[in-house]
Amino acid sequence: MDGSRIHPANFREIYTKACETFTHKLQCQVFVLLSQSPSPDMENIPTRLEELGERIIQIGFLGEIGEFGIRDDNRVRVRWNPLSIKEICFSIKWELGVLKDELAGGGDPLIVADLLVHLLDALPF
Repeated sequence: MDGSRIHPANFREIYTKACETFTHKLQCQVFVLLSQSPSPDMENIPTRLEELGERIIQIGFLGEIGEFGIRDDNRVRVRWNPLSIKEICFSIKWELGVLKDELAGGGDPLIVADLLVHLLDALPF
């Protein structure tokens, strides 16, 4: 396989792996925020949320190019109904940016964790 090209045969696999990785990394940030013990990882959360914002944009473009649908779930439909996968991913990037700024400004980690859990519940993939 030529690493510079995406072959149609594995395009869905690449998209699925990107979605799984994003979800896992977002869950890890929630666990760090909910941790009772002080952790050096806490200082890195704003940076990680920014990185996740960039990853979600990539997922949005992959989803649009591959014409992958949105997960059929009531929470997803209620929250994102009229939007395409790319538009949803841009909205998620914006939300991650707001939460990053909230944490950087001294916001309550438990509230940010709760908002991230709601975002996880409504992921479109």
